[in-house]
Amino acid sequence: MANVLELFEEAISVARELGFMVREEPLGDLPGGACMANGKKQLLLNASMSPADQLDVLLKTIGGQSLCDIPLSGALTQRMARVQHDAS
Repeated sequence: MANVLELFEEAISVARELGFMVREEPLGDLPGGACMANGKKQLLLNASMSPADQLDVLLKTIGGQSLCDIPLSGALTQRMARVQHDAS
């Protein structure tokens, strides 16, 4: 089973393949998420959050994108399904 840091790195790679610039910033109480800045897709992650929580923010964002051409590990697919289920 993949650990959180491996899944986090995989999710960052997927986000970059989708055209996001991924940045960690101190965001106070905000979890982060996707936005547009200067016409570029940004994915901001709260630097004060744990890697597991940052991973969930990543998965909520990339889960809403078309992933049909991007290979995902089984572990990342399972984690993404769980995060999306918990969000609904």
